[in-house]
Order: sequence, then structure tokens, then C-alpha cells
Amino acid sequence: MSLKTISPLVVVDPMRERSSLKIQTIEDDTSMDGNDFYQSLHRHSILHRLVLSRPLPRYLSLDTWYRIDLEVVNELGLPLKGERNASCCMVLTCQVYLVDTERGGLVRAPKSLELSFRPLQVDAWDNSSLLATTDLPGFHHSGQGGIEIKVSMNNQQDPGCVMQYTTKAKYLIRIAPVSDQYQTVEVLPLTLGPMEFKSYYHHHQQRQNGRLSFMNTTTTTNAIDWNMGGDTSNILRSDTTYRLYGLGTLLPFGSGSILENDALMDRYFIVREVWKLGTPGKIWDSALVLSDMFSKKIMQERTCFDGKHIIDLSAGTGCIGLLLGLLLRRLKQQQQQQPSWKLTLTDLPEALELIRENHRYNLGNTPDPHIQIEKLCWGNTRDAKQLIKRGGEPDIILASDVLYDPNCFGKLVETLKTLCVPGKTVIYLGYKRRGLKRDEENLFFDLAKANFQITTVNGNSLNNQHIEPVGWEKKYGFIKRNQSMMDGRGWLGPAGSDSDIFGDARQEGKVIIYRLVKKKIV
Repeated sequence: MSLKTISPLVVVDPMRERSSLKIQTIEDDTSMDGNDFYQSLHRHSILHRLVLSRPLPRYLSLDTWYRIDLEVVNELGLPLKGERNASCCMVLTCQVYLVDTERGGLVRAPKSLELSFRPLQVDAWDNSSLLATTDLPGFHHSGQGGIEIKVSMNNQQDPGCVMQYTTKAKYLIRIAPVSDQYQTVEVLPLTLGPMEFKSYYHHHQQRQNGRLSFMNTTTTTNAIDWNMGGDTSNILRSDTTYRLYGLGTLLPFGSGSILENDALMDRYFIVREVWKLGTPGKIWDSALVLSDMFSKKIMQERTCFDGKHIIDLSAGTGCIGLLLGLLLRRLKQQQQQQPSWKLTLTDLPEALELIRENHRYNLGNTPDPHIQIEKLCWGNTRDAKQLIKRGGEPDIILASDVLYDPNCFGKLVETLKTLCVPGKTVIYLGYKRRGLKRDEENLFFDLAKANFQITTVNGNSLNNQHIEPVGWEKKYGFIKRNQSMMDGRGWLGPAGSDSDIFGDARQEGKVIIYRLVKKKIV
């Protein structure tokens, strides 16, 4: 079978409804077979994703092994095939985290809770080629693999006392690749949950009607709603996942003070993804790059956002704005200082609830006057002006992966024109080529250059040394990707330790950061 060019193509996994991102096929009219067409959708993928391939119980019994079947997919949610599938290898490890239901965020689980893991076990009747005979959990020459886990209590402590504590809590389990020579694919680790652990102890045994029964000691928390958007089922599904960012990975970029260590060590940022929501329900690569860069900027210049208004435009999951908000809040609280910055996260009305959920998970239920979540429809001047009225003129606008529909480029440019102030506002726009043709990409930049100066952020500096700094940049300098900061930790892992995911030209699979500044009207 051959395929002709089709435009646009909506790539959707019909079983999982993972993505509604519009993708263009190849630019010429030549025919290609199905495999070539499929590979064209993979060539933009550098950082893949770990996802759950089979449902998993939400309530786990202690001292019981559970099988977790996983799959490696690309950023669009497409599974590996052909050579990519056959060469996929990595060893997996996992950790368990405790949900802080009072303040938001995560901490490492208490030492009394022990997590064991092992490779998938092969039953005698199972002749599946996916289950390689190995003593290491993970993926072995296949895009399908997994791990088995068991949660236990430390026997040195009184089990009744421990269970009273642990069953009132909720937990997340993070599954991540081991970075070693065996790993052939870079992936974004997967975090599963929320989970609760239950057990049956002899002192809970009761005899009723002559039959032995057991008490289930599991209870639920009522501080922060961790019911996954109202889903109260007992099953974790593949279309809802979490991603975790360890704040402690930022410590090497700070001052090394005890206050910093206390504020960030063993604290974690968590983001829920709902892939069936389409584009707003996923963390895209540009959001990972921008949040990583600006988090490290905060660590280097802790006061760099004092008195500033930052807008996370079309925030999606809220990954960028909420991570910066959590980091700024924890550092200020540890220093017993009052925040003076403002963060506004915007998106379409139907996308705001996911941002609010992720806000609650990380920052608690208490309203934060410094973080606002507002609707903003591109091209709607009233929305943009209301945003300025509530939060003030923006100093920085962060926009990740907003260039995907050429039909919206005109409205996007109009919104940026309304929000920006010449000589003050600077936009950092993250973009990654996924399928737009060159002339479609140029449509946005042709529209924007009439009103904005446009440059790129490359390895160490702006590509134009004669650009004048504006507003925030006059004191803190141009944002840049410092090679020494790409440490292979944080969101990006080893993929962020070199130039793999970050580019300074429109290359396939690379994230490029553009800097836009509104021109002064002469």
C-alpha cells in the first residue's frame, strides 16, 4: 500500500486517544509505503516516554508482587516499530514517594516502607518473545517491557503502629531508567498513582457468623483531592500519568547554603498528564527545556523574579509556571521572606481545570495571591487586557510549543502584541519541528517580525551580539543555555547533558528557544 500526502493529519491512537496534535506529512507528492510514513512521525523523537500498557490496581496489598507492564512511545504517543523497537534496551529502577497532603508536593517515603522490584516473571505457559530471560527489570530489545514491585513494612517496627500511619497516606511510585551503557533510548520517567497500601494482620481478625474475616485498614485523605479528576475507580489507566521533578537536582546550581538544602532536598514537583485531553493534556519537550532553564536561573539569581510578572502562555499542564512557583515559594519561605513576584498561567477555559489540579498537588489548597490561573483565548483582546489589569504589564512571557496550527498564528501574534510592552517585555518561545512545512513555520515568523525583534538562544549566547537588553535582562542578563548546567539530571536526564534535545536551528527533533521583543513605535 502507498500513501499520498494528506494535510492535515490528526494522529490519534484510537485505543488510548493520546494526542490530537496536528501533523503534516512529507512536503512532496511522492508516494511512500506505510513504514516510511510511520518512520516520518518518529524522526522528531529524541526524548521518549514511559507509559503504562496495562491497567494496574490503585490499592496494593503489602508483601504481594505486582506486575507493571510498560511501553516506550514517542512524544506523540506512538509505539516503537521496526529497528527502533528491536534496539530498545534499558534497565529500570523505582522509588516510592509520599504525598504531602497538607502543603502539596512529594517527599520520599519513610524508611519503614520498603520497595522491592524484580524483572517480569515468565509463566511456564507464556511463550511471549517480549519476555526475555534476564535478571534485570526493564526493556530488552523491545519497546514493551516492565517491572514487578512489592511493598513491605520494616519488621523491626510495630506493624500495627506503622500501618496506622501509612494507610492514612497516599503514595506515588516512580519508574525510571538506569543511565548506563545498556540504555539505548532516552525516556521521560513514569510516575504512577496515587496508590494506597493495605494489609491484613492477625489482630484485625474477627469471627463473624462462624467465618473468619479481616479488617481492611485503608483510609483516604481529605486534605488535597488526589482522586485523579474525580476518577474514583480502583484502576490506574494508561491515559493518565504523572511526571516527577526532583527539586534537589537543582542544588548544585545554587549557593550551597543550608537554607537551600533544607528547602529543596527530598522535595519533588509533580505534574499530572491526561493524554486523552489532547494537546493541553501533555508535557511537550519545549516545556521541559524552558522549565529546566528557568529553574536553574532562579538558583543562580534567587532574586531575578522579584517584583516581576511572568506569564506562562497556553500553559497546558502548567508544567513551567507551577514548577517556578513552587521553587520560588520554597526558597522564600525558607528565608522567611514574603514573595514579590507574580505568575499567571493561561489557557483555554476547558484546559484550566488540569492546571488547577496540578496547582493543588504541588502548592496545596490554600489560595496563593502570587499565582493566578486565567483564561486567555488567542486573538481575544479583552482577555489579554483583563490579564494585564489583574497582574500588571508582563516582564517575561514563556510560550512552549504554541506553533502547531498555522490557522491560529495570526491570532497568536495579535495576543502577543497586546500583552507586550516595548522596552520591557521579553518573550521566550520554545519550538520543536514536528511536521509543519518550512513555509508554514515561516508564516508565524513573517507575521511576528513586523512587530518584534526575533533572535535565538543557542549554546552560550544570543546569535546576534548587538541586540540591546530590555527590562528584566538589563539587570540579570540574557537567558542562555550554559553547557555546564546541562548535567543530565532533572526533567531531561542524559538527553539534556549535551546538544541532543536543544538546538539553535530548526532541526528535526531539536528544541529551539526564540527570544522576541516588541519593537518601539517610531
